[in-house]
Amino acid sequence: MEISMEQLIEHLLAELGDAGQILSHQVFAPRGARYAECSLAAEVERCVRSLGIERLYTHQVSAIEAVRRGENVLVVTGTASGKTLCYTVPTLEAILDDADSCILYLFPTKALAQDQLKGINLMASADAGVSNLLAADTYDGDTPPNRRRAVRDRANVVISNPDMLHTAVLPHHTRWMRLFSNLKYVVIDEIHTYRGIFGSHMANLLRRLRRICDHYGSRPRFICSSATIANPQELAERLLGESVTTITEDGSPRGERHFLLWQPPFIDTARLARRSSNVEATDIFTNLVEQEVQTIVFTRARIVAELIYRYGREALKKISPRLASSIMPYRGGYLPEERRAIERKLFNGELLGVTSTNALELGIDIGGLDACIMVGYPGTIASMWQQAGRAGRRERASMVILVPYENPLDQFLVRHPEYLFGAEFERAIIDPQNVYILSSHLRCASYELPLAEADMELFAEPAGDIMPLLVESGEVAQLPEGYFWSSTDYPAAEVNLRTMADNTYNIIDIADEEVVGTVDVMSAYELLYPEAVYLHAGETYFVRSLDIEQKIAYVEGKEVDYYTQAQVETGIRITKRLEEKPKEEFPGRLGLAEVEAAWKTVGFKKIRFFSMESIGWAGLDLPKQELQTVSLFMTVPPQVLSKVSAGGANPYEGLVGIKNALLAIIPLHSMCDSMDIGGVVEGGNLGEPTIFIYDRYPGGLGFAERAYGDFDQILTAVAKLIRDCDCDGGCPSCVGLIRQRGARHYDPDLDGGPLIPHKELADRMLRMMGW
Repeated sequence: MEISMEQLIEHLLAELGDAGQILSHQVFAPRGARYAECSLAAEVERCVRSLGIERLYTHQVSAIEAVRRGENVLVVTGTASGKTLCYTVPTLEAILDDADSCILYLFPTKALAQDQLKGINLMASADAGVSNLLAADTYDGDTPPNRRRAVRDRANVVISNPDMLHTAVLPHHTRWMRLFSNLKYVVIDEIHTYRGIFGSHMANLLRRLRRICDHYGSRPRFICSSATIANPQELAERLLGESVTTITEDGSPRGERHFLLWQPPFIDTARLARRSSNVEATDIFTNLVEQEVQTIVFTRARIVAELIYRYGREALKKISPRLASSIMPYRGGYLPEERRAIERKLFNGELLGVTSTNALELGIDIGGLDACIMVGYPGTIASMWQQAGRAGRRERASMVILVPYENPLDQFLVRHPEYLFGAEFERAIIDPQNVYILSSHLRCASYELPLAEADMELFAEPAGDIMPLLVESGEVAQLPEGYFWSSTDYPAAEVNLRTMADNTYNIIDIADEEVVGTVDVMSAYELLYPEAVYLHAGETYFVRSLDIEQKIAYVEGKEVDYYTQAQVETGIRITKRLEEKPKEEFPGRLGLAEVEAAWKTVGFKKIRFFSMESIGWAGLDLPKQELQTVSLFMTVPPQVLSKVSAGGANPYEGLVGIKNALLAIIPLHSMCDSMDIGGVVEGGNLGEPTIFIYDRYPGGLGFAERAYGDFDQILTAVAKLIRDCDCDGGCPSCVGLIRQRGARHYDPDLDGGPLIPHKELADRMLRMMGW
């Protein structure tokens, strides 16, 4: 790239039309490096220098010294700040000090594991002594069976992920006696990703790991890294169950960064509808690629990554076949060899552009990119800066463009950039005490080793109450020595660490019976229903059938000019009220309850490529999905309902608008994804119109509870979101537009037709309540 960032912005405006798209242009000044002195063994110093590193940054030295003191360490610095050296240097030092030492690396994705294997082997190759001692290898789902025994028998650096530790290592710990007897360090990278259900599982998994290590006489120290969040130390200590030393001073340099909030223009005189964010982002992407600016596009959904790739490829074909072949999509669901090939081409500069889900957000080394486009707010401030950090590595200037969707949260944030650039980062929430999660890990732990009474202190408080229930079910037997696993089942196989679902669907092309990809069961009902159009690598596949019993979707390649979008219905029932605010604290009713939530994919829309025109709708009959969880509930005072009804308005329509805005604002207060919470308005539970906001995980994970605690602050932001929107009667940027029957969160039992979110009514009801 030869032109400056300022010239590039001028070029984009000249090509795409300057219609006020740039709502904010923030320029972050470059930052120089800060170094510190650190004494390294000659062998390790040679390895470090082979990477072109002459001096270590301050945070690297602080981390290395803390590890040498025998402390658990957490490094919280920016993307591309050299966090890897904070654990590779101690790794090499441990092996040089004691050839029997072993180190376990845990990464949240297999792609990161492969990247780290390549990196540590390259580093060690600079010194013959280190290279001879180091035996690093990956142990994950892609490791061939004939190599797994060699990893167990010979590797002193085992690079894996939590899923393999859970299902293939801890349950078979006797095969790993050498590793556990000599385990010096456990490296846990990207710990900010261990939040919600995944983090709650991870906390219990690490307690199982500590218990096995204790059994074999080792007490490893933990070396962790994290992106910036509000509570990194709290999260790390809850995950590990031990204290940590936290290092937050970032000594790495950073190039100048231009951050643009780019609003798609209105396409109607009523100013209700904007140009498609996907199409707007595609135009920016293709213009940057045409200028040979290496660019990554981050999307929030697989289908969007495929759509933008498809749109971009078609546009670039008209300019140059070479440019069209220089872009690729990247997402989960691709086969391992496909992902590795894309990563390699991006790192080598063979690709000018890639459209990706957050699969490339984490620290895979894909080289230094010039620009990053985010299609929609990524969901958290931490993710936004992680994605932004993929461009402009080291001291190179970079450009970041956020193209918001027309949903309330995105529009709120681009109209109030202080929330993006000046607000505190979100808190990562986990709940290791969730009884569904804890009981599953107690099953696994009793399978691995008998559980003694002393072990109950290692796990969360409800453990002592759960074990008698497992005895009663016949899965565990209680003897004087402790609790023994007595079932023939293999408990780890029944527990998925990452999702509510414990199974996945294979997608099979009927033309050659090859596996195209995989999705989890919840995604299957929203992506792979009969007659759905499934996008993969820019190609369209028509879903012929969905075999629910065998968990297989049969597809065939087919050229169509549309894609499909699932429509989902939701219902809710209170099973137990937990607590409620007194009247002096909230004018209506505000409380927490245990609920049973249910949702079902009832139909789908056909949407034409490019024009986004809806060209058809069809109904579906798929299984209903249910869960017991925790929900916040809110009503408005009777006098507000009376005034609204007396004026001829339907109070439900105002509440639907408030509910939609609540779903947008709550993720700003809890580090959760919008898909982690659900909402519905109904009147059957409390005998009056009620808003429910619930966790979409069995037993709940604390999101509803946190919203309940911060509700005054949240409602203040909801009122600001609604009042600051430029529209007249409601739009996707505030309370939402009219939704057709069968749309997500629509409850058909409330009245004779679909609920219409009413902006003016939502605002009036909030004002009557004091907001």
